[in-house]
Amino acid sequence: MGRWEAPRIPAPDSQRQQAPARISAASRALSHERYVAVRS
Repeated sequence: MGRWEAPRIPAPDSQRQQAPARISAASRALSHERYVAVRS
């Protein structure tokens, strides 16, 4: 039973980690665009 229940636990965690990763990537892109706009 333990083996079958184990895969259920990482699934939600992986989704939670992917969402912030996308947000951080988007924020980095925006900050980079602002940085380039300020320099140019």
